[in-house]
Amino acid sequence: MLGRKKRVAFVVLFVLFTVGVVSLFGYSGERYSHSERVDPLLGYLIERDRQLRHEGKEGVDLSALSGSLEVYRGGSAEGSTIGIQGSKRGEVPRKTVGLDYRREERLGILVKFREPTSFVNKPGLSLISRNGTIATGLGELEAISALVEDPEVEYVAPSKPVRPLLDESLPLVGADTLHSTSPVDRGEGVLIGVVDSGIDYDHLDFRVNRDDSVSGEETSRISYIWDQTDGFSSSPQGYAYGSEYDNHDIEEDIRNDEGPSSGNVREKDVVGHGTHVTGIAAGDGSSSNSRYVGMAPAASIVSVKTNFSTSSIIDGVSYIADRADDLGKASVVTNLSLGTQFGPHDGTSLFESALNNLASKDHLITVSAGNSGDKKIHHGHDIAQGEELTFEVSLPSYSPSGGTSDYFTLDGFYDPWGNLSVQLQGPNGDVTEPISAGEAASYDLTGGSVLISNGSSDLNGDNEIYVRVGDLDGNSPPDPGVWTIWVSGISGARLDIWVAENLLGGEYRDLEFSNGDTKMTIAEPGNADNLVTVGSFNSRNSWGSYSVGGFPIGELSSFSSTGPTRDGRIKPDLVAPGAWVVSTLAESASVQNYLKVPDGKHWALAGTSMSAPHVAGSGALIWRASSELTASEVSELLIQTADGSGYLTPDDSWGWGKLDAKASVYGSGMPVEDLEEKLWVRATPNPAEDHVDFFFNHPNNPDELKIQVYNVLGKLVKTIEEDQLSGKLKYRWSLRDDRGVSLANGLYVYLIRTGSSRSDLSRLVIRR
Repeated sequence: MLGRKKRVAFVVLFVLFTVGVVSLFGYSGERYSHSERVDPLLGYLIERDRQLRHEGKEGVDLSALSGSLEVYRGGSAEGSTIGIQGSKRGEVPRKTVGLDYRREERLGILVKFREPTSFVNKPGLSLISRNGTIATGLGELEAISALVEDPEVEYVAPSKPVRPLLDESLPLVGADTLHSTSPVDRGEGVLIGVVDSGIDYDHLDFRVNRDDSVSGEETSRISYIWDQTDGFSSSPQGYAYGSEYDNHDIEEDIRNDEGPSSGNVREKDVVGHGTHVTGIAAGDGSSSNSRYVGMAPAASIVSVKTNFSTSSIIDGVSYIADRADDLGKASVVTNLSLGTQFGPHDGTSLFESALNNLASKDHLITVSAGNSGDKKIHHGHDIAQGEELTFEVSLPSYSPSGGTSDYFTLDGFYDPWGNLSVQLQGPNGDVTEPISAGEAASYDLTGGSVLISNGSSDLNGDNEIYVRVGDLDGNSPPDPGVWTIWVSGISGARLDIWVAENLLGGEYRDLEFSNGDTKMTIAEPGNADNLVTVGSFNSRNSWGSYSVGGFPIGELSSFSSTGPTRDGRIKPDLVAPGAWVVSTLAESASVQNYLKVPDGKHWALAGTSMSAPHVAGSGALIWRASSELTASEVSELLIQTADGSGYLTPDDSWGWGKLDAKASVYGSGMPVEDLEEKLWVRATPNPAEDHVDFFFNHPNNPDELKIQVYNVLGKLVKTIEEDQLSGKLKYRWSLRDDRGVSLANGLYVYLIRTGSSRSDLSRLVIRR
């Protein structure tokens, strides 16, 4: 096979005598200006739209990009100015018929403003929910172009697609005990929100017979449903798209045996993912004689059926918080069993930042870690000056969609002081020019269109390398075969790059680097600080007459994504049952028979999609037990009471360990009478700066109770004696050793002992 330089030279010699379109470095691209204030793909579309209009042509046709961006069509009343409506959360209309645009094509966007109050009215632009300095919106390319130039705007990104991250799990986490203790804790009074593929609102697992009626369970625990994908009914106040249904609508359909094809409520879950997830968090098992019960089976429910775009998901979480206010719920838990590998993986993307802002004092958000733990989608390397790295991505054979975009993307970030160049070669040998920091170009190679952007990003101040291979018009899909990427160090820098997104033949494919690794594979939004990110361990490998291999009970699921975040934080926070989990089956969903259990009302699925709602339901149980806690305190309890048995935690695979719902509720102060007596201790905050709180449990009247702390050399540095611990469940330590001297920064291990036994070792990090 010809080497890279020889191949380029051959192409040069052949083509110089013909059309002269090849340089000594490869195919000459169409250069365009790189902007620090806009997403690379959106920046290209704005530049291309401007160029076409300057030539007297119509602007960019966005319809072919509907598979990779959020594109809307339709409208009336040309020239309307859509402004901000004054509501309690500042929502405005969008995604609705009645807004006019000349091309009738609009993009969903996320906007970061420099100040929370600097929201502006623009012709052809609609802003919706706002969370801190970040807003969701919708607009024409011309209006978005003007928005990017606004001095009050810091960054603009398009709304991008995310994907769902596809019984016996209850005893594994201890929730079954809480359902039968005195007092009983089933999550009553707490609201659980789920943004997903919808819910089977007629399912018995979400209904209850509160009045002992002979007609059965006609009362629903579902307070609201917002179907973002349908316009059959009226939209929620302040959002102006989709259909909203309240508890009255739902219960009337249940009593009249109507829906979802008739009656008030037309929402249905044809995928089944959202119903399954909601069943794990809040199903009561009514349809199975309480065999398959969720974590918080008495909690109220708000369900958002989303179109799985980043801006609509943010709107959905904001909507759940609004409805919690309307219902007078002091505490709300929202679950997101979805994610994307696109973004900086450090919490600074607009998607993660907006959700971080929504995770407030009384709003806990749980999110799946991702299912890429066994896929080499990441490559990280400290590139020296003059060094060249080679990456290869192999595309399988596929049938192009035709009319819509087939594509794959790479997304990488490197140090702001560095300068790396990037170059790409297609399967047939066509090669682009090297693109250095501050440059951007598009190419029409024989094997598909290529877009390369390389430069600083105002998201986080780092440099971003963005490569998109695929058609922008639906007519030039990428060729199957090996695509090669070279990254060279003009000056040295640390690079982390991911195989981020793809859609080939209308399907997502498991693409990866031939020489990649599985580190830093936490899906966004799981890298956000304030969100509880959940990995998966194996809880079941059989149901009915069916069994699966490769899932040893209690072990980490091979697919569970691993950390750390790109900025070095530990993620996931903890793990919960994710393979396999039996939960509620939506009647409208078409599923394979082997996944169904014998009752026909439940089915088995695997993925971190299943692990996150376990933690969401556990959060509801904690708040039911101790309503005065803040969301951050609930989060700390969930993390610090996780079971680290058998290994030193935290680490980048297990987080702080396995979810222990029983211990987390007990640690919150709930007077549980018949909890199994177990010796354990957890420290929070961890890492610690000036103090640490030890939460612990011990048998009644133990002998010689003490907590001991050791340094990494095995030296005992602190002993907290029985007289300081007796009769307590919590002890605050000042991080001073037995001599009263402050301990140095670093790693320590701790445990609790009695005269006859000790707990497992756990890690404590001191970082001032």
